[in-house]
Amino acid sequence: MPKTNVAGLSVNVSESSDIRALRRRQQNKKRKLNRQPIERRVQNECPATRIAPEILIEICKHLSPTDLLSLLQTCKLYHTWLSSKQSVTTQKIWYESRQEYAPFLTLPSPRGLDEVAYASLVFGSGCQTCGEKVAKVYWAFSTRMCSDCFAISTVTNYDLNYEKRLLKAPNTNYVAGLPYVEAYLYSSPYMHSRTREPHTDLKFYLATSVEKQKRIYHTIPPNRRHRWTVKNMRKGAKLMKEVRKRERVCRREEMKAQLEARIVNMAQTKDETGNLVYDANILRLCPAYKKVYGTPHYMCDQAWIWTERKLVREYPRIFKKQQQLAESSSIHLS
Repeated sequence: MPKTNVAGLSVNVSESSDIRALRRRQQNKKRKLNRQPIERRVQNECPATRIAPEILIEICKHLSPTDLLSLLQTCKLYHTWLSSKQSVTTQKIWYESRQEYAPFLTLPSPRGLDEVAYASLVFGSGCQTCGEKVAKVYWAFSTRMCSDCFAISTVTNYDLNYEKRLLKAPNTNYVAGLPYVEAYLYSSPYMHSRTREPHTDLKFYLATSVEKQKRIYHTIPPNRRHRWTVKNMRKGAKLMKEVRKRERVCRREEMKAQLEARIVNMAQTKDETGNLVYDANILRLCPAYKKVYGTPHYMCDQAWIWTERKLVREYPRIFKKQQQLAESSSIHLS
């Protein structure tokens, strides 16, 4: 690649000419676009973008959060209208949609999130860091991450304690008040495997939040650090109480969806003649279904096997009872 010396400086001639050529091509494209007749440019536009804002607002009032997120990604115009943080009407649309189609989300949006970000967090899909399809919502961090991004972006309390021991640093509690994700380890060489009490409890913190909190801690005078720590611990306890409440609500809703999918699958069971064996509506009336419906605990395969056995035993009695009620109601109407 040829170079030239100008006043003792080495200048890459071909590189600068390439940049100038690229700029000229971009300018020519803009000129060609501006030379197009207005009628032709209007014809290329999507007809949906010509809808008046008042009509669009009325349409959006009847859409679910998932539909609003899809509409948000259609064009820049809709994205500007539906993602405005200053517009009271926009925030009200997202709020009413959440209340109508997701009544389980009774809690207000977390601190630092508006209604649009709240809906994107709950009803969106994929990791917000890398775009991976399989991701989980971590309410402590108000984000949705995959397992790889979670491992990269977090540090544990054991990592921090090991760092303190390695550097022989004083016992400082600068992570006090930071939100965290809990994980319990039941397998340990120091305890029996049948013991139900966890041996260790891991707390995962966001690495960026830890570094920021650490810098703030070291800027505080030593005689005020204890008061600062106690104040942050109170704020953190209040925040974690809200986080656990959100986690219970979402787990309960996920459990309902999981149980409903299993019930629908069970209702598709056919006998040797090809007839359906179970009715989904009657299965939902069984005591075994009512017992596990709405619990915040995940149903593993073994737990579903036990529940399915109970449903099979209870189904004939509930089915007969519903038949008797139907016959009595028909006699009463006649």
